[in-house]
Amino acid sequence: MTMEPQEKKHINPPTWKESCQKILDSLADLTSSLAGLSIKVNDLSDGQFALRKEIKDVHCLVAESNDRSLGLESEVALLRNENKSLRKEVEDLHQYSRKSNVILYNLPESNTSTDERKSVNDVLSKLKLSLSAVDVFHRLGEFRPGGSGFRPGTRNDNNGVKVDKPRPILIRFITHSARNEALYNRKGLDQPLFVSEHLSKQRNEIFKSANDLRKSKLVKFCYTRNGRVYVRIDDKPTTKPILLNDHDEVAQLKIILEGSGSD
Repeated sequence: MTMEPQEKKHINPPTWKESCQKILDSLADLTSSLAGLSIKVNDLSDGQFALRKEIKDVHCLVAESNDRSLGLESEVALLRNENKSLRKEVEDLHQYSRKSNVILYNLPESNTSTDERKSVNDVLSKLKLSLSAVDVFHRLGEFRPGGSGFRPGTRNDNNGVKVDKPRPILIRFITHSARNEALYNRKGLDQPLFVSEHLSKQRNEIFKSANDLRKSKLVKFCYTRNGRVYVRIDDKPTTKPILLNDHDEVAQLKIILEGSGSD
């Protein structure tokens, strides 16, 4: 059986107009896409501008915050300095109220006030003074009943035997010059009697810290004068005393002395 050949369909090529129309349609689609893309680009640009503005605003806020922080730090520093100055003024007043006082240590306790007055007067005579120069005197600390009017702790007597410590005596002189005379003549007292300035609580703590430097052999001398604490590095006549106003200055001096000693 023979197959008849199929007839081929003839496809007419697009005309020039159709080709141009297709190109125009493609260009129109591309233009539309580009227009949409341009809108998106504009939106992104607007978004970037807004973001930059927000970042700039944040930078401004950070700068303002830093300025406020610096201002607050300055205010805090100023308040600290004012507080330190006020505390020093109060401390100076506390010490000034003691300017006519001395503290007498290691005078044995007496059984009666008459005996106490006699004992104190005997000490004053060695200081080239008398009770007539005294405004008031009294023991410091609570009296213990039962015949033990001593404060806690012990000391060595002249024979090296440990005995109870008698309570110290505060002596207030009528004049500041009498107080100075007592301090000037205190070297004439027999041990273990000792007279010192009446320091405020804070000055006394500073003196103890400064005296620790002497015990550690970082300084040669530690002493008080008119309620102020001084140390001297050595015993050379040209060496000037160092005034210590607070614990910070004691700590700084200790660091300096320890550093110089290790070099």
